Amino acid sequence: MNREKITDEQVKGAIHLLTTAIAFRLQEKGDGTFASRHEIAGVIVEEYDEMLEALRSNNGTDFRNELIDIAVACVFGVACMDAKKVDW
Repeated sequence: MNREKITDEQVKGAIHLLTTAIAFRLQEKGDGTFASRHEIAGVIVEEYDEMLEALRSNNGTDFRNELIDIAVACVFGVACMDAKKVDW
């Protein structure tokens, strides 16, 4: 299958957007860690459900924003786990 290519700059732009979104969320919600893997999963599932809702409503902007929210939750969850701050 032939797919169109994405540039390194486009990927770097998305990573920059993710970094900015993480900083915004930390400012908005604070830097307290997730308490458990279950909490991490719960946040990701909630964001995933919102992404599906945006997909069904055919709203590309909301869909994109929910993808960012999922990525933020995943990266922050990994950071909490790597910091050994997740209890169970």
